[in-house]
Amino acid sequence: MSIIRIVVSATIALAFLCVSASVSLADSLSDWDRDEEIRLLRESNEMMRKQLVEQDKRLAALEVRESARESNPTASVDSGPVVEHGDGLQAVVSGVPIRLTGFIKGDMLWNNSRVDSTSAPRRSAPGNQGNSDDQFTATVQHSRVAAAIGPIPVANSTLGGYVELDYFNLSDSGDTNFINNQLRVRDLYMNVAHEDWTILVGQTWDVISPLNPTSLNTNGNYWFGGNAGFRRPQLQVTRRIEWAEDSPLTLKGSINANVGRTTMPGGITYDSGRKAGWPVFQAAIEQGLGGFGAGPIRMGVAGGYGQEDLVGVKNHIDQWAIGGYLRMPILEWLTLTGEIQHGENTDAFFMGGGINAAGGSIESTSGWLQATLTPLDRWEFNMLFGFDDPKDGDVDDMATEQNLLVGASARFKIFEPLTFGFEYTYFDTDYKELPNGNAHMAWTSLIFNY
Repeated sequence: MSIIRIVVSATIALAFLCVSASVSLADSLSDWDRDEEIRLLRESNEMMRKQLVEQDKRLAALEVRESARESNPTASVDSGPVVEHGDGLQAVVSGVPIRLTGFIKGDMLWNNSRVDSTSAPRRSAPGNQGNSDDQFTATVQHSRVAAAIGPIPVANSTLGGYVELDYFNLSDSGDTNFINNQLRVRDLYMNVAHEDWTILVGQTWDVISPLNPTSLNTNGNYWFGGNAGFRRPQLQVTRRIEWAEDSPLTLKGSINANVGRTTMPGGITYDSGRKAGWPVFQAAIEQGLGGFGAGPIRMGVAGGYGQEDLVGVKNHIDQWAIGGYLRMPILEWLTLTGEIQHGENTDAFFMGGGINAAGGSIESTSGWLQATLTPLDRWEFNMLFGFDDPKDGDVDDMATEQNLLVGASARFKIFEPLTFGFEYTYFDTDYKELPNGNAHMAWTSLIFNY
């Protein structure tokens, strides 16, 4: 009995000690939790106090700016200090939001016969056929940097802008052509949007031939091979009419710089566009069609008209073109895109020919069609055919009579910002009174979007 009593007593004592220790530990943890909670609350209060002080500062700055606007209604929406340039001009530090974007693009390309430019190939060179003069080059010229500016609210409208630059050098002469590149303006414009109206002032894409093929040859872009639209300074007005759900009607018109430039036999060059004394006028009407499952359809017609002037040869030579375009998703993984246009004296539109030696306009037809396939995740495939066909009877000797391009490309998104691409292009170019030319070209790219 004494042994049992001893065991029971020891068990009760041990249990008492465990309970006491647990209570003591719980009290200690409870004290630690309270201390930690108090510390966190103090930090939170300090953070809130700092935020209130910062908000008071911002509120005071806004009140100062509002007072400045009331006293000077022409000031910028977010006008700040005025910077003097010393030339009578002033710049206002506006605080307008700017978003930087663009891509770094490294290219390597090889062709088995000479083409017109290794910077922006568009045609095969005359007399070069089948391994007659192969070429290889690598370049970063096709990289770009861009900035979207705004938009900001201004007088019941929104004001914004866009800047896009690349590093292009068209000339193939010189050993440093591909390493000493020139910074070039692609797009540079501001636009004001009010309800369904948009007014754009600056340099951007033509209204005519508004679509572009998907190609690694971004500076060749199938120009003079079916694609006619380029970029030029202009005043552009757009009206968007939502007459049906997901099917907007878009009306667009522009007044453009006349960039026509004509070189006559003998090497005499005229600034024939500026000498005409008139701009180039362009207009388009586009109908969007939604609700087709595979995606919205874009279809439209567009045209342009201007004049050129050859002093001492012939004045007021018309330049005009009219065409249609279509982008149609057939399936979720298949989209067809294409353009076709016809006109006269259209080299400033990047198609056909301009003015011949007799001072007459060269009639031309061009177009392109592309199928884009995305059947696999992270893969995109493109197949494209393009043609540019000046009227044989209008062109001078040694000029292009026809240019055909056939291409296929594949792009693989390695991960979100990095893409690898491969492209094959076949050039077949006919010349008047010169041997024809053809060339096969292989192109690889690594593109880092940012």
